[in-house]
Amino acid sequence: MLAILKQCLLRLFRSPSSIFFVLIFPSLLIFVLGNMLANLDNPDWTLGEIKLGYAAAAVDAPYEAAQQIFFDALADHEFIDLKRMDGQAAAERAVNSGEIDAALSLSLPDGITVYEGDDAVKNRAVGLIAQSFAREYAAAETVYASVGDDVDSRLHGDDKGGVVPDYGKEGASDSSLVESRTAEMSRSMLDYYAVAMIVMIAFIGGAISGAVTMYTDRMDGTLRRVLCSPKTRASVFVEYVLGALPQSILQTAVAMAVATVFFGAHYAQTAAQNLLLFGALTLVGFAVTTLFMVIGLAVRTNPYMPLMAILWVSLFLSGTFDKSIAVGGLTEHMPAYVIQSAAFDLTVFGREEKLLAVMGVCAVVAALSAVAGALLLNRKKVVS
Repeated sequence: MLAILKQCLLRLFRSPSSIFFVLIFPSLLIFVLGNMLANLDNPDWTLGEIKLGYAAAAVDAPYEAAQQIFFDALADHEFIDLKRMDGQAAAERAVNSGEIDAALSLSLPDGITVYEGDDAVKNRAVGLIAQSFAREYAAAETVYASVGDDVDSRLHGDDKGGVVPDYGKEGASDSSLVESRTAEMSRSMLDYYAVAMIVMIAFIGGAISGAVTMYTDRMDGTLRRVLCSPKTRASVFVEYVLGALPQSILQTAVAMAVATVFFGAHYAQTAAQNLLLFGALTLVGFAVTTLFMVIGLAVRTNPYMPLMAILWVSLFLSGTFDKSIAVGGLTEHMPAYVIQSAAFDLTVFGREEKLLAVMGVCAVVAALSAVAGALLLNRKKVVS
C-alpha cells in the first residue's frame, strides 16, 4: 500500500503541470474571478417577477380569513403577480403549461401545497414563502394554545398587569412569547468562487487524475508489473483508490487556506462547520476520482481530451463559473450544482442537512466504485 501511495504522491509533485493545475490554479481563479466580477455580478440570484397562482379551499370562517390575509399580503408585493386559480387541478395545469411560474394551494388547517415550475430560483422562493407562512401559522396556533383568549394582554400588556416584553434585549421577561432577532447574512463574489472553484477542481482534477492514471498505468505496463506481486488484484485497485486521497485533501486544504488567509474569503461561521465543509469537499473529490478510475480501466483510448470537454461544459451549465447560468430542468439536476447548493446552504445559512446528504451519497459512490473497479480489474486483461 505504501509503495502505491508513494507512487501517487511522487507523480503529483514531480509534475509541474499537476502542481499548478491541482494546487495553484483553483486559488488563482478564486482571486481573478472573485475580484474581476465583484462589481459586475451579484453573489445572490436575481429573482425578478414571480407569476404565482393560488387556489384556496373552502374552509371554516376563521381559517378562510387567515387564508385571505395571506393572499392579500402576497398581492401587495410588487414582485409577485398573483392570479386566482379555480381549484388545485387548474393551478397544476397552469404551472405545467408555463402560464404561471408556480402555484400555491392552501387548505387550513391541513396544510399548503406548492406546485413548482421550471425556474429553480423561483421555485425556491415560492417554497420559502410557503414555509414562512406555515411557521408563522404554527407560531400563532402555539401562542393561542398557550394563552387562550388572553393573547393581547400577554403580548402587549394591559392595565391588569399584562407583560410588555422587551423583545431581543437583555432582561426581557421570561413570559415573553416572541423574540426579535436580526439575520446576519452576506456573501461576496470571493466567497462564492472560494467554494465553486474547489468544486471545479474536485470534478476536473479528480476525474482526469483518476481516469488518466489508470489508463496510463495500463498502457505503459506499470499496472501489469504491479499485478505480478503477491497482492490480489482487488487489493491493488483499493490501494490505487487510497493513493488518490492525499490529492483530494491537498487540493481542498490549499484552496480554502489561500482563499481565507490571502484573499479574505469567508466560508462557514464556525470552526466545526468549516471542518465539515472541508471534509465534504474532500470527499467529493475522492468520490469523483474513484469513479473515474473505474472508467480509466475500461476505456481503450486516452480519456483526457473528451473528459476535459465534457467536464467544462457540465460545470458551466452548473453555474460554477458564472452563477447566473441556469437552464431550467437541467441545471438544478447537475451534480456540481447540487454540491454547490449544499455548500452554500452551510456557508450562507448555517444549515448542514444538505451537505451531510451529499457526503452520504459521495461515500456510497466511492465504495461502489471501489468494488466495481476491483471486480473489473479481476476480470480484465491488462494491456502491456
